[in-house]
This record gives sequence, structure tokens and C-alpha cells, in this order.
Amino acid sequence: MSFDLYGLKPRNGIPMPDQAADEDGKAYWVWFDNVKLDNTKGAYIKIPFFLWHQLWKFIIEKFDGILSKKEMNSIFYNSPQTIDHAKAMEIAQKLRELDNELSHYEKRLNNLQDEECDICGGTGKRCEPPEIGPGDIICNRCNGKGVARPVETIFPFRMDVVRNFAEFCEYSGGFLKL
Repeated sequence: MSFDLYGLKPRNGIPMPDQAADEDGKAYWVWFDNVKLDNTKGAYIKIPFFLWHQLWKFIIEKFDGILSKKEMNSIFYNSPQTIDHAKAMEIAQKLRELDNELSHYEKRLNNLQDEECDICGGTGKRCEPPEIGPGDIICNRCNGKGVARPVETIFPFRMDVVRNFAEFCEYSGGFLKL
């Protein structure tokens, strides 16, 4: 599952047609079918579900006030939502300003030490699921090693996603989330 974002007026790209003027909807569907093929910055980006949630939790925490309460509540759901050009530009600018801080966060995650497995208690063998603790089954969390990467590194906050999203926002002219 992922979130598909479509630039409303990408620079040098295919702008989204005005749906009110497009009486039969043909122009919209032609645009919709072709925008994913458009390699123009800000035309289209796809972000996996778990990365989308991490990204927006971070944006909301760091940049209070960019989105309204209603927008914040619906940003996590796979329902249509439009973010206007001004908000998209503000998001891009603020993410770029935090690039150095984010790089340190990513490095910190990469340098975390493995920790005792919380499923098998560090033994490498777990009890029958859904129970946790030592048992006779090779642990699927640590693969029998007794140690595993910290939970916060399973779906890490990825700088490439942040940078790509910032660039998309900057060039999108606002965007439609589907």
C-alpha cells in the first residue's frame, strides 16, 4: 500500500486539468493516465504507507501550523486530499532547512547497537506464538541469534524519501494525495 501524489501544476510538466471546465472528464483521465509517465520534477511521486506515516508524523511534530487540524487528521488516510501550492512550498523549505539535523538522526539510527531480542528473551528460541518468551521454536524476530536491531530501525526514517518529497513539494505547484 502506498500514497500516490500528483502535482497540481508541476513546473514544465502536465498541469492537472480544471475539473469544473472538463465537462465529460476526458481531459482529467488523460492527464491521470499520463502523469505517472511524466519524468518532470513535481509531477508524480509514490511513497510507501509506512514511510508516509513516519514522514508526516515528523512534519506535524516539527512544523506545527502548516496544516489545519482537519488536514492533519486526514493526511494519514488514503483518501483524496489537496495541499495547495503555498503549503507545499513551505513544507519543502522547512524540510530543506532541517536536512542537516535529519542526516544526524539517520546516522544515529544506523549506529544503534543490536539489543536483546524482546520476543525470545535473548535465547534465540521462542515459545509458540502469540506468546512471547523463551521456548523451543527458532525465533523469527532475531533468526535465532538472540539479538536484533532496535525496533525503531525496522522502518527507519529515510533521508532519500525526505529529500525526494521536499523536491516534489517544491516543484509540484501543490499536490493531490490519492
